[in-house]
Amino acid sequence: MSKRAISSEEQPFVLADADATAGTSKFTERFDLSTGAVEFYGFNAGSAGVYELEGTLDGSNWSVISATISVDTIVALTHFWYALRVYTTTAGVALQATILSSNAETYNLTNGWTLLISIDGEANQTVTFETADFGNIAAATAAEVATVILADTTDVAAVDDTGSVRISNTRGVGADFDINPTGGTAAATLGFTAGAVAGVGLTASPHPTVVLGAHELLY
Repeated sequence: MSKRAISSEEQPFVLADADATAGTSKFTERFDLSTGAVEFYGFNAGSAGVYELEGTLDGSNWSVISATISVDTIVALTHFWYALRVYTTTAGVALQATILSSNAETYNLTNGWTLLISIDGEANQTVTFETADFGNIAAATAAEVATVILADTTDVAAVDDTGSVRISNTRGVGADFDINPTGGTAAATLGFTAGAVAGVGLTASPHPTVVLGAHELLY
């Protein structure tokens, strides 16, 4: 089995992307000198899993080079490694499109006020707040507001999130789904600003790349 040096003109060597399932790893045969490094990039905030970079000197016994990798980072290599692999400690997750109101309870609402919500760019759904929905509509709680939103909408979740109101698109997770509190007479009081917010895509496969340094390729 031969080996050769990699020149600086060559592209960085890309390891196989990490897997989405915890307890799995992706493997690449590689000699890397101590002047090299591995760069992890492509993590989505909030949805990334947790990974570790491992190396072996003999092809069978694996050592952890860097553990708990969950954000973009560069890991310096300190040994000649026979091979490297990326191990998935915790699988990543995709997230719902969700918005938290910027104002907290209580809310001074007025009978007949509305909140307009659109999901996935579709027509507005109208939430109407009425006096009978509250113990005191002039001091409405986040839980009471959420209950009305749930009753007046489809495919929308609403909860009391530590005194504020969180609304979410329940159709699915990831960047293909969004939610938008487009307006209504109650929007400003509740603290909702118009603008679509998408879900967060799954970071199941961060992209580890060997940064060029003094490398030798095993082939």
